[in-house]
Amino acid sequence: MGKLALVAVTILGGATLAFAAGDNKNAEKKAQAVIMKRCTSCHSAERINAAFKAGRDMNAIEHEMEKKGAKLSDKEKSTLDFYWNKAPVLKK
Repeated sequence: MGKLALVAVTILGGATLAFAAGDNKNAEKKAQAVIMKRCTSCHSAERINAAFKAGRDMNAIEHEMEKKGAKLSDKEKSTLDFYWNKAPVLKK
């Protein structure tokens, strides 16, 4: 009985990790769409992604850009917030 439970936990754990990885890739696609739509009129996508991957405080940068006139919907903010904070596996 113990081995069966261990196998079930292992399978479910692997499925959870695979699902989370899929969520992260989806988050990356959505965030990149927001970045291309809202940020690249002033900055290159490469510059933004380099700042993110370098570990810069992207929430602070986003807030500064909004003070300078960048317009983001609540949904776009939520998308970027998830990407900046909850998708650290995307940082290289």
